[in-house]
Amino acid sequence: MGLVAAAALKRGALIHRASMLMTGVSLIVLLCATMGAAHGQAGALLAAVALLCGAAEFGLAARVAFDADLFAALARDGDLPGFDRAMTGLSLMPVTKAGRPMEARAKGALRLLKRQAFVLAAQGAALFVSLLLLTVRAPT
Repeated sequence: MGLVAAAALKRGALIHRASMLMTGVSLIVLLCATMGAAHGQAGALLAAVALLCGAAEFGLAARVAFDADLFAALARDGDLPGFDRAMTGLSLMPVTKAGRPMEARAKGALRLLKRQAFVLAAQGAALFVSLLLLTVRAPT
């Protein structure tokens, strides 16, 4: 279970790369929108939303990558009680979550990966609409 979860969570790096690219494009769009492009305010607002989504995705990507490493270590070592002691001792996990079965842990980590993908989709949608607004000419 641990190796499968780790392998699935490592796909979060692909999501993160796409988000970083969109974040860079969002910065460019934001600059263009504030330099007098048609529909600049709406484009700037949506580019800012895309940037905020990029920041949220960054945090989720860090957490997903951390979980991927943890699941790989658990699959290798198999010391779940020792893992729980270390995590609670470092205040990285509440004591109430210690002792959970591996399946519940994997499902929780995969929910984070799904959130990361959802935030990427929201970022892409905001960026797409902001790009559309930049290409539309203002009425003359």
